[in-house]
Amino acid sequence: VTPGRGATARPALFDVQRWQQDRDGAFIARRDALIAALAQSGDGHRDGARLALARFYVARGMYLEAKGVLDLALADAAPGAENPALLALRGVANILARRPAQGLHDLASPALGGGKDFELWKALAFAGQAKWAEAREKFKNAEFAVTALPVELQRIALTQALRSALEVKDYARAAARSGDLDSIGLAERDQPAVAVLRGRLAEALGREQEALHHYAVAAASADRPAATEARLLTLALRERRGEVAPEEALTELETLSVMWRGDAIE
Repeated sequence: VTPGRGATARPALFDVQRWQQDRDGAFIARRDALIAALAQSGDGHRDGARLALARFYVARGMYLEAKGVLDLALADAAPGAENPALLALRGVANILARRPAQGLHDLASPALGGGKDFELWKALAFAGQAKWAEAREKFKNAEFAVTALPVELQRIALTQALRSALEVKDYARAAARSGDLDSIGLAERDQPAVAVLRGRLAEALGREQEALHHYAVAAASADRPAATEARLLTLALRERRGEVAPEEALTELETLSVMWRGDAIE
């Protein structure tokens, strides 16, 4: 923290204890209680009630629902005069909802002082735009901020930091982020996508058998994007190793082309 920064530092967007309460409680009961509190709030407390409801939705992974609450809260605010907490949270919700351009627009608002306190979220937005070099640099500047997040958001940030480092061939940093993911633990649903990234890292470092193992884990999963990418990477690696004939490779590629369409994998 630079001298004099502490007095002007913004409060954290997410309180870890409240985040856990939002995730662990009965969904309908918690949601209804927050909506009732919002309905009963007076003018001076309405923004706080809307923030609480939006944070609940973010904690549950319902980023567009959070954005809807915040859109309504900010609808009548003049540009540059928005409530900073509401605007910052909407920027984060947009980024998590894979709307990086909208998120960056929110975080660049004059109401937030140019968004200088949001390097981590900008890193995620650049990763969402496949601007890997910019994302890697932002992640480097925001590593201290990751540990202050709830663990679910830490996993998202570290996974994207790992991929950003891989894309620019910064393998030392990629390995460090992979180790960080081991330290906090992976949720079951995140394991296939991370296995693909770890396979790519192992392959780049010349550990081909390890890479094939990671790809096999992803290919056997129910995560269709990760499984399809893993099958494609496995085929390419086996072909380079001389383990697959052209006819076999063609059959596999034809199958994949029917199963998966519309993105960089195709």
